[in-house]
Amino acid sequence: MLARIVRQDETIRREFQQRILAKVQQEKDSMKQRIDDNVPSFISWAIKPLAGLAFDIQRDKDSNKGAGGEFNVGIHLRLALSNDWVLMNDVVVEPEPEIFAQTDHIAIGPPGMFVIETKAWDGAFTVYKNRWKRKEGSKWVPCHPATAPPGKTTGM
Repeated sequence: MLARIVRQDETIRREFQQRILAKVQQEKDSMKQRIDDNVPSFISWAIKPLAGLAFDIQRDKDSNKGAGGEFNVGIHLRLALSNDWVLMNDVVVEPEPEIFAQTDHIAIGPPGMFVIETKAWDGAFTVYKNRWKRKEGSKWVPCHPATAPPGKTTGM
């Protein structure tokens, strides 16, 4: 028997997605502004479109990788849990007006409720509260928003 799936109303998810898209556009605009600030203008006109394209390609790659990882975990949870469990995938909450947060899976069953955040990243990572670090060689370095998968921003 499979875990029961519950789906969230789309209204709050659409609002969250619009805010994520606006934030991504701000990151892209900021990157282009840094080019304007640091590269001579006669070169920046050629670099900005290429940098914008590279930005979009990397974001799409990261997004697809993250979505694939979340899908796989969702399928495994549904198959592994009995029908005593309720499973919600890709849940957006609004804990305060205009403040949104997203989590990948919520599983509710006889022993309690479990909030599961899926990461489809390669390598070694550690997290404490909202501070992520990744292993680079023998050093632990902070993960900045640009290295986090898209759509995983809380506290917008």
